[in-house]
Order: sequence, then C-alpha cells, then structure tokens
Amino acid sequence: MKKLRIIFHGASTFRIICISIILFISSCDKSDNDNLNDYESGKLRNLTGLDGCGWIIELDDNSKLEPINLEAFDLELVENKEIKFKYQQRDDLGSYCMVGILIEIDEIMDVAKLSCDQRVIISPEEYENAPNDPFSITEITITADCLNIRYSASGCDGNTWKIKLIDSGNIAESYPFQRTLRLSLDNNEACRAVIGKDISFDIKDLQIVGDDKVILHVSGEEILYEY
Repeated sequence: MKKLRIIFHGASTFRIICISIILFISSCDKSDNDNLNDYESGKLRNLTGLDGCGWIIELDDNSKLEPINLEAFDLELVENKEIKFKYQQRDDLGSYCMVGILIEIDEIMDVAKLSCDQRVIISPEEYENAPNDPFSITEITITADCLNIRYSASGCDGNTWKIKLIDSGNIAESYPFQRTLRLSLDNNEACRAVIGKDISFDIKDLQIVGDDKVILHVSGEEILYEY
C-alpha cells in the first residue's frame, strides 16, 4: 500500500506540472496574439487654458477622456497626435475639468511610430498576374500610413498563406484622385476551416505629389487615405 501511495503521489505531481505548462503556454499565446485592434484610438488635445484642464484624449466619436497619468509615459505631447492606448475608468476620482470620463492609462503608443507588416507593391504586371485565391475582407482601416486589413479564407491554419497588396499603377483623375488595388492571396491549404487574419501595409508610396488625400479601392472596398 505504501508503494501505491508513492506512485499515486508521483502521478499527481506529474499531472500538476503538465497543467502548469499548458496554462503557461496559453498565457504566452494570448500575449502574442494581441494586436492593434485591442487598443482604443484617439488624438491628444490640449485644454490647458480651461479651468482645471490639461491634456485630454479625444476619441474617434468625439467623446473625451481625461487621463490622470499621461505624463508618466515617454510620449511627446503634441496637439492632434494620433495614439493607440488601453485604459481603465476611474469612477472613484473626481474631475476639475469635467469635459469627459476620468481614466488611468495602462499602455499608450504613438501611431506615427508604429511599423507596418509589409509595403504596398505598385506593379501593373503583378496586379494582373499575381495569385487570386478566394478570401473575404471583413474590415479595412488606416492608421497613419498603415493600411490595416482584416480578412478571412478557408484553410488549415493560414500559416502557409502568401499575401500581398498590389496597386495597378493607374491613377484616376478626379478629386480626390483614385487608385485601384487588390489583395493577392496564394492559398494552397486544403482544409475547410475559416481562418481570420490581420495584416498591415505601408502605403506611403501611394501618396499623390501636390495633394493631401487619395481614394483607395481595395478588392471591392473603398477607403479615403489622408496624409
């Protein structure tokens, strides 16, 4: 009986170690899968001239947040600077400014310093001849000079997919000017699971000299790029 207890105790210890390893790996995967879509978007606004006010954050819907710890971050404070951030609401504190919700920032990033995954390709030949396997675009946004695309397609895990953004090289004369692009997907996976992915492209090369905006037509989607 004593021998059986020892064996049972050893098996239990082994099981606990295995569970701990699995939980650790899951935690790492969650961290690795964090992307910019998990962050709020906004702009810095300087309201120092108002009683009790300082720098605030204006969200895309024009609502306002009052951060209590903005100066704690290594971030140059510039009017209308675009930022990505995570925060928690502080209902336990009172505000003298009273223009928005009081918050404590957890993370903050300068959008202008974010890097894109790839660069756009400008090539009439590739636009015509690059792979065109089926996919669906579910969201398209622009952050600074990055075009962010969320898309999905059938496959096993999507790890072998080859994706690129190609501009046709043609510029339509209008105001604003218009460019036509397509997302090229090379997908050789035979599974039928629907896989979703996010990718971003540096689109600075699509800027029109002498203008400050251009309409981008991307695989049936339309978005205005202002720079």
